[in-house]
Amino acid sequence: MQEFEEIYNLAMSLTVENDHATVVRVKNGFHSPAAGGYCDLKLFLLIAHDRPEDGSIVGSKVCHICELQVHLKQFLACKKYTHLPYVIDRGDFDQM
Repeated sequence: MQEFEEIYNLAMSLTVENDHATVVRVKNGFHSPAAGGYCDLKLFLLIAHDRPEDGSIVGSKVCHICELQVHLKQFLACKKYTHLPYVIDRGDFDQM
């Protein structure tokens, strides 16, 4: 669990100014584990890159939101199988 705390603390220290990223949302599944004890940490990151100097607005940034999932090793192997019903339920058939 110490590794999770280190990852969390590192992520929370990110700033757009210094790292081109910052955490905008946290979902801590360790507070309420799912069936079978599954839990993870999801960090939603704003990633901001400077726009190329190609005549676009100077100083503007291209921004993206991404999800970083942090898993316990024991659950990562199980997720490969338990994620399939979730994908089917959502209708994400292109990932199969």
